[in-house]
Amino acid sequence: MKNSRRPLPAVISFFLVIGCVTSGPSMETVPLDAAIQAAGRNIEADLEPGVKAAILNFSSPSDQFSEYVIEELSLFLVNGKKVVVVDRKELDLIRKEIDFQMSGEVSDESAQAIGKKLGAQSIISGALVSMGRTYRFRVKTINVESAAIESSSSADISAGDERAAFLLKGAKPAPQADGSYKIGDYGPAGGIVFYDKGVVESGWRYLEAAPRDIGPAQWGANRTTVGGTGMEIGSGKKNTEIIINKFKQLGETGRPAQLCVSLDINGYRDWFLPSRDELNLMYTNLKKNGLGGFGGARYWSSSEGRYYGAWHQRFSDGYQNDIAKLNIYSVRAVRAF
Repeated sequence: MKNSRRPLPAVISFFLVIGCVTSGPSMETVPLDAAIQAAGRNIEADLEPGVKAAILNFSSPSDQFSEYVIEELSLFLVNGKKVVVVDRKELDLIRKEIDFQMSGEVSDESAQAIGKKLGAQSIISGALVSMGRTYRFRVKTINVESAAIESSSSADISAGDERAAFLLKGAKPAPQADGSYKIGDYGPAGGIVFYDKGVVESGWRYLEAAPRDIGPAQWGANRTTVGGTGMEIGSGKKNTEIIINKFKQLGETGRPAQLCVSLDINGYRDWFLPSRDELNLMYTNLKKNGLGGFGGARYWSSSEGRYYGAWHQRFSDGYQNDIAKLNIYSVRAVRAF
């Protein structure tokens, strides 16, 4: 709210919130740069001319992403010449003094204290959380002395936004605020959650698909029965262990199960080849909803079939059957957590 009095020292608290997938309908999205510019225009519209603002930080899974947004918003406000932006050198000194990262979280109380140290009339801080198929970009401004919210704005960015995806590449997105995940959220390893059994049981609750395919490859053990594999949800990891042990005896290498267990994605090395029913969940919950970067390829499961065959699934239409193991199909690893 504007007033005619001289602006009190204040902090602009800039909350950037970005997320992954929801089950609801898609919302209208804008490019990342458009969201930053809209936030800048909102700040200029709601603050009195000449207010001194410091763009402090926002929490995100990527320092690169945080740096980009801070720099772009700073440039927008500087060029607008309505808001006086605190020099980054001053901010960096404060960050070092209290030991916090620009991509970390900061409370409103801490932001107020920092604003006073800088002699700023406004400060910017933020957070990055999982929301849905779009990234949610929010901004709010807070008065330093009163801690009152002076302005707020939000925008949705598509998960497919090229610039956002590049800046977040390799990041490990956080779960929901309560520590849970939804179908379609990014998992701890940077893949996509495609199953939630509701409770932690046998050491896991969720299944996460790797962010990319590996292979293609032959299933292996052609005209040989491995034996002991299951088809149900939750059997993929055990299936893979059984297959790996058998292939050691057979001297086979480069097979789908072996490719999965050799993966190291963002430091996670507990990947396995999904069972038939787990593979179908990836098709139903991810591919049919345009998630996971799947095409119409055929994918191997870790479930054996009849007559020396193994189960596969066609991701063009979801068709499953067991087929000769000498066929060469794509592979998408999964992990449980």
